[in-house]
Order: sequence, then C-alpha cells, then structure tokens
Amino acid sequence: MKTEQKRLAEIKRIYEEGAATFTHRTSNDAIHAHGGDLDNIRDRFLSYLPENASILDVGCGSGRDARYFIEHGCVLVGIDICESFIHDLAKNVPGTYVVWDFVDSEEAIYQNRYDGIWAYASIVHLHQEEAVQVMKNCFDTLNPGGCFFIMAKYTPENTHMEIKESKSIPGTLKQYLYYAENDITSSLESIGFLLLDVSLVKWIYWGDTFIRIFCKK
Repeated sequence: MKTEQKRLAEIKRIYEEGAATFTHRTSNDAIHAHGGDLDNIRDRFLSYLPENASILDVGCGSGRDARYFIEHGCVLVGIDICESFIHDLAKNVPGTYVVWDFVDSEEAIYQNRYDGIWAYASIVHLHQEEAVQVMKNCFDTLNPGGCFFIMAKYTPENTHMEIKESKSIPGTLKQYLYYAENDITSSLESIGFLLLDVSLVKWIYWGDTFIRIFCKK
C-alpha cells in the first residue's frame, strides 16, 4: 500500500512551500512557549530504550526531535516526504535521512531494525487504512521489546477526516485524520503491540486534543 498519489503530492507541495513557517511554528521554543511538554515526552520515550539506541523517526520534518535524540547519544534514521527538510537534515544533522512515503512498506529503511520508533503527529494527513499500514510497518521493523510512540489527533466521536486551516502553516487547508481512542488502540493491539500508556492532551496552541500512546513489541 502507498498513500494515494494525488493527495500525497498535495501534502508534499504544502510542506515544501511552507517549510520555513512550519519549522518556526513547531520549534522547541514555540511548543514550550505554548505549554507543550516535549522534553518530558521525549525523555519518557528514551527511558524505554537501551543506551545508544537506534531510532526511526517517521515523519521527521525539520528534525526537531531527531536533534534531541542525537544529542542524547542515539543513532537516528529519519524519513519524510518533504525533500527540503530531508536535504537540510542530511547536510547538517548526523544520521540517515530519506525522502519517502512512509505508508510504503517496500521502503528499504523498513528493512532495518530499530530499538525505538517515534511517530509524532506523522499520521495526521493519512486515511485510516494508511495509518494502520504505517503501524504495521513500524511493528515489522521494530526489535523485539522495542518501544513505539505514536501521537494522533483525537476525537471522542467516530474516526473521520476533516479539512481545516493548518495551524502550523496558516493560510493553507489540510486534510486531517481524527482518531477515536478505541479505533487506534485496537488497531495497535491487533497488530501485536502491547500498550504501555495511553493519554490525551489538549493543546490550545493547535486547537485540538491529541492521543499519545507508548507501546512495545
């Protein structure tokens, strides 16, 4: 399975054109200034991993989290659809970075094995069946006992897609996947993940509630 090509091309266009704005509005400083707890959530993820862990960052974007993990001694592989992000990271940040549709299980990156996989809001533009495929890809490439962190937009209603103005790139419209808790947790468990922690966080900065899940293989 791959992301539907027309929609993938539109996602790529939005992020290529808005890369600088996205980087600024999703930076460590911007998130912390608006009540985000990035350090806590990243440190908790690292607490589940061995020293000098290998990490796959699915949807690595501008490399905000990749840099943090590298500073803490990890070996980092990042994957994203936005070429400008990947090219910048490849030149400036230690690690391996690849432009690819992370729904596509044929990507060579998925043939490696990782101690941890980080998917921070990286499935928010996918349809539900595509998001489930990403979870399957991550399960298959994760070492036994490895930790998988995933964060998605949450809805107390039925899982659905919405078209809304982007908060990270204002002035653009994006399709967003809103996940019901039971749908995402049951998908993870049916794939084979053991859930470690499930929590909801309301971010006024984004105008949404997110579901954050730690699980292990």
